Amino acid sequence: MVVVGGGVIGLCVAYHLRAAGVPVTVLERDRAGSGASRGNAGEVCPDLGWPLPSPGIVTGSLRTLHRRDSALYVRPQACAALARFLVGFAWSSRRSAFAAGVHALGSLSRGAVSLYRELAAAGIELHINDRPYLVAHATRAAARAGRDQLLRWSPAIAASTSDVLTQDELNETEPCLSGGVHGYRVDGQITIDPSALVDGLVARLREDGVEIREGARVTALGPHGAGVQVQSTQGRVDADVAVLAAGVWTTSLARTIGARVPIFPGKGYSFRVAIEQAPRHLIYLEAAHVSVAPRADGGTRIAGTMELDCAHDRFDPRRVQAIVAAARPYLRGAAWEQRTAEWMGPRPMTPNGLPLIGALDRARRIFVAAGHNMLGVTLAPTTGRAVAELIVEGDAQIDLRPFAPKAPAP
Repeated sequence: MVVVGGGVIGLCVAYHLRAAGVPVTVLERDRAGSGASRGNAGEVCPDLGWPLPSPGIVTGSLRTLHRRDSALYVRPQACAALARFLVGFAWSSRRSAFAAGVHALGSLSRGAVSLYRELAAAGIELHINDRPYLVAHATRAAARAGRDQLLRWSPAIAASTSDVLTQDELNETEPCLSGGVHGYRVDGQITIDPSALVDGLVARLREDGVEIREGARVTALGPHGAGVQVQSTQGRVDADVAVLAAGVWTTSLARTIGARVPIFPGKGYSFRVAIEQAPRHLIYLEAAHVSVAPRADGGTRIAGTMELDCAHDRFDPRRVQAIVAAARPYLRGAAWEQRTAEWMGPRPMTPNGLPLIGALDRARRIFVAAGHNMLGVTLAPTTGRAVAELIVEGDAQIDLRPFAPKAPAP
């Protein structure tokens, strides 16, 4: 078995395959977790994972898409792939498509918290933070509207969602929040340290006999006899089955077998900053589209923004400044000018906001597990389990039809 991609999705696929007794080799083009797997906020929020294309997002963003300080920024450029993505994104923002996506993601994410607890119990140090998830707004009216919308689309979490907190309650919960901020609490979600997760999975997989080849850039793959042949910069690997879990690079690899995997890079940015009274909870600043994530060492990672750009490795420092400007009114005591560990990574975005999971060929020798948008950490363990079931047992316990790649290659 070959897993192409050593990000959090590929590592979780390898983990569950190895747990099922399958020998596995992981091929990673760079360092394990070097894409979007390390620099994120580490949110594991199965009750809050919605597709990005949602009702009203297109009309609400049209006036600011061109602005570098907007939460969703489209860099002006002549790019056919970007044009196709935007058309599909707009189509998927219909109410019916969004409702179906919420339901599908809810099914896929179910059990994610339990699986992370199992990883921790197995000795993988994740630095799990069990404190409730806080959603912050600039006004009480906005907080009420946001809470109402959350419960309208996810009524099952009403019992775990608090009423809008008073300012005193919110400030007592998180003293780092500015005095005029309003919000509410959602229980049942957790935060983990994504770098610790990647490093822990790599160490455990190697202990269990999984070969992880870093710096092995896959250039092509295809059927070979009764199995699959994978070409990389470190030589050829033959296997019974291959799983493409290479994030934004999955599209070009799938093209080598004639399969269409519509993934476009949506660049996210993050950095670390010292805050006088460091947050204890993960805080989502909804209007700013910014996550404030505490780390076990007492530091804080600020993550956010979505930049659609065909040049997925181009770093734009103005996007970091946009996050600072958006988050500054909500937080006090932050040393914004002394931030460290600035990071940018290409999130693998799909037009409908759903990952692609399933067979790419009718012989079921080549599978895909990619395109998890901004939910890679939340969905990684359940995706890994589902792919392992699909390969080993021939079917998964959950319905994977909403995530099936279109038109498998002959």
